[in-house]
Amino acid sequence: MHRSHVTVLEERRLIPNAVIDSVIRPFLVSRQPPYMKKAEYSSIDELREEPIEIIITSAYYKSHEWWPEAKKFLKQMANGDIDVKGIFVDYLISLKHGIKTKKQMVKEKKNLDPISFLMEYGNIPYGSSSLSFYKLGLFNRTVKRSWRPIRDEVFLTTKKNIYDIPKLSEELRIVSVDVAMRAGSTNDNTIITCARLLPSKRGWLTEICFIESHNGKNTTLQALRIKQIYTEFEGDFLVLDLANAGISVFDSLCSVTKDEVRGVEYLPYTVMVSSHIDDRVYYELIDRTLGDDAIECVFPISATGPLNAAIAVKFRERLKKKLLTFLVDDNTEEEFLIKAGNKDILDQTDSGVRAYLLQAHLQTSLLINECIALEMVMMNGLLKLEEPAGARKDRYTSCSYLNYFVSLLDVDLLKDKHTSNDDWDRYLLGGTM
Repeated sequence: MHRSHVTVLEERRLIPNAVIDSVIRPFLVSRQPPYMKKAEYSSIDELREEPIEIIITSAYYKSHEWWPEAKKFLKQMANGDIDVKGIFVDYLISLKHGIKTKKQMVKEKKNLDPISFLMEYGNIPYGSSSLSFYKLGLFNRTVKRSWRPIRDEVFLTTKKNIYDIPKLSEELRIVSVDVAMRAGSTNDNTIITCARLLPSKRGWLTEICFIESHNGKNTTLQALRIKQIYTEFEGDFLVLDLANAGISVFDSLCSVTKDEVRGVEYLPYTVMVSSHIDDRVYYELIDRTLGDDAIECVFPISATGPLNAAIAVKFRERLKKKLLTFLVDDNTEEEFLIKAGNKDILDQTDSGVRAYLLQAHLQTSLLINECIALEMVMMNGLLKLEEPAGARKDRYTSCSYLNYFVSLLDVDLLKDKHTSNDDWDRYLLGGTM
């Protein structure tokens, strides 16, 4: 049986404690050099070699199971234990020794959300503040199978998407879009979120199975991409943010959209019939619809202060009820695909296919980081969520709007018109949350 005298735990935060404690550490043993078998040495404990364990890891969330062990090691070093040593490296070290340049670090920082940069480059574990409205533990990341839209090159050849997920008979599917326009703006990404809904006794079990972001696309291109995803995903409803550029995207959706690359024409969309849509908004959107025989699928959201507060609370309520599940992180998904023998993830000739396979999982991590960074403030008697300076909340907006619409569907599913959010009721009555 194989044993080890030196064990290296690379990226330890990704290795479950159960694997380390029950599989890896029991294999770590003291080396037995030949001279220790001689009688004059075998009884001298000072000559016996201690096994060595080397742990290499990036920082991660404090709520994760790696953190208690990390704190234990830190306390041992602080108490003078000579057998425990540590080296802590952040981006300032790489700048000092010329491994990275300042310009390079500025660029890389712009590509990351503040929490990811803090952990990955600052080597600082993250724990949400006392004002955080959403805690990391609320986000259940168990979904390994993400839905992926077909790529143009595949559509033009086989027209078969091997990453499609067949729709079940009782399943509903929702696409939600938070619209943005200006390229490069800090808080200005268009986010498309897809969710699968399955009925249960507690409400619609909601699986966030795909997230995609776009920066700086015009309204026509955004409408085209929305229709591509909505059609292929077999969507039942399209939740659309009408604020700012959102109304322009709605106008583009209301006409026939031509896909010149794929040679497809998509029918116009328009507002759906719903008791949850104000009559004035409904008739205004109907008047703006230019296309004939438009598909009635759009649920519009024009956010106000009270509505934003209700959306925030509904999101937390359904998270607490474990009605929402999310994709596993990109490292876990990559390992899963490799073990499953996925040929695309092993393809070294196409650099874009790896990003295609993992981008929704990375977007999910960014979504969760946005959520746990949001802090609760009271403004004019209303709850408001504020993001840190330089941070985004567009993924949160797209996902929370989707969730809000699902919460309306929950009422019909449960056949209880008096179903309400207890937290929200207490808030309206002047209580605290």
